[in-house]
Amino acid sequence: MRVLVVEDDASLLSAISTVVESAGFVVTGAGDGVEALECFRRDPFPVVLTDWAMPRMDGLELLREIRKQDPERYCYVILLTGRGDLTWEKGMEAGADDFLTKPYRREELLARLKVARRIMNLQLETARANESLLCTNAELKLFRERMDYELRSAVRVQRALLPSRDIQLPGVTLAWDLGTCTELAGDVCHAFEIDDQYLCFYVLDVSGHGVSAALLSAQVSRLLTPEMSWSRSGESSGERLQPIHPSQVIAELNGVFQNEPTLSQYFTLIYAVFDRERNTLRFSCAGHPGPAVLRAGRPVDQLELAGRPIGMLEGGWWDDIEVSLGPGDSFVLFSDGLTEAMNERGEIVGQARFTQNIEKGRRLDPSALCQTLMEEHRHWCGAEGLQDDCTVMVVKID
Repeated sequence: MRVLVVEDDASLLSAISTVVESAGFVVTGAGDGVEALECFRRDPFPVVLTDWAMPRMDGLELLREIRKQDPERYCYVILLTGRGDLTWEKGMEAGADDFLTKPYRREELLARLKVARRIMNLQLETARANESLLCTNAELKLFRERMDYELRSAVRVQRALLPSRDIQLPGVTLAWDLGTCTELAGDVCHAFEIDDQYLCFYVLDVSGHGVSAALLSAQVSRLLTPEMSWSRSGESSGERLQPIHPSQVIAELNGVFQNEPTLSQYFTLIYAVFDRERNTLRFSCAGHPGPAVLRAGRPVDQLELAGRPIGMLEGGWWDDIEVSLGPGDSFVLFSDGLTEAMNERGEIVGQARFTQNIEKGRRLDPSALCQTLMEEHRHWCGAEGLQDDCTVMVVKID
């Protein structure tokens, strides 16, 4: 460690320098405060050992000038004095770190210098640690900005997979809403024409939350399109391609998406096909709640259909149910986030309460009913917010 020794007595300067060098320090000597300040400005020293009483610029003035230099680089200053009127209190008040009265013992001087070395080494380590933290924080900031950008991009991609808010399908009036507990959802819903007779509706719910759930939901939803074999069979009946049964769609998906043991991911699905000529709804469920059906003059009919989620086990069997609907009838598809949420008292919504909410809003149009069901759900969850992704789709027969 470098030490600047300042002493106007040349013989004393030489003697002090010899003692300081014997302890392993690198010494630079200066004959007064002016010379010392010039040396310090050229290359700041971590330790300065200076006499107090000197011509041109004394030790106290030198100390004040040193303290005006770069505050980022601290200097440890030890004042030396042989005059009784130059007191310890004055030196410390001016900013000295230590004070030594002449004549002093060699061992005492070296002990004070070793303390200075320990303190300055600690400061150097702290400065290096701070610099490393600043670099790390800068890297983390760039990483966070990149991740935020990627997340926003992923959200835009996922939203592109959802039906438009003003979607129009012939023969029905449709509305939907999706609430997420994180930026990216494991829920996806869609509706589309298979051909001029059949319409398809589905709600998909991937286990878990966040990026992994969103990736799987996007992958599955890309397959559920009119162009893929999930929506049409390759066998023709006359000139019309017949849609395959919803249970076959689920079986095909289960064959494609087998759970990796390290991921522990699966998904539930309700897949429904509406025949506009026969006014029938055929659906199948894979671990998913069945639809709620609203018919004029009748209470809400909650249809249940057993079937394990997709991706848990190879093979399996899923059933279909077909129900008849008339003009003005509606059906509601939803994910279990709407029925399994707890309020602040630890009470679960439950199927019965959710069905009651549908019953209360049965006279509303699909858009208003969707909005009402989601508002009821958010009110139930309270200040904690949504605990799971939740989707609702209401379809009314024109």
